[in-house]
Amino acid sequence: MAAIPLTEEAVYSVKQTLRHRFPKDKSSHLSEALAAALSFKTSMSLVETIRQTDRQDPDYIMADEGQ
Repeated sequence: MAAIPLTEEAVYSVKQTLRHRFPKDKSSHLSEALAAALSFKTSMSLVETIRQTDRQDPDYIMADEGQ
């Protein structure tokens, strides 16, 4: 399991890595898959949590690689 900070930059970086690994998959599918791996029901709930997170002291979340 990997821990990532709940920041726009970190989530964007992970998504870019997923895009390179799965180039045929749609961006929206990757967003939903990433959100699920971080225990969110939707990508929008992930985005909303990131918006509410203090950028100077972000929470870290464990990714469930099985998701």
